[in-house]
Amino acid sequence: MLIELFRIEVPEIGEEVIEIKAAARDPGSRAKIAVKTNDNVSIR
Repeated sequence: MLIELFRIEVPEIGEEVIEIKAAARDPGSRAKIAVKTNDNVSIR
């Protein structure tokens, strides 16, 4: 469910420019996601 929410809310994830590799959440507190870019543009 968390990953689906990010796909809806973050255009780059929905367009598959950024790929979610893993997601974890502490219910009611916080969430973390690991991402990977599929674009050849360098991120600074």
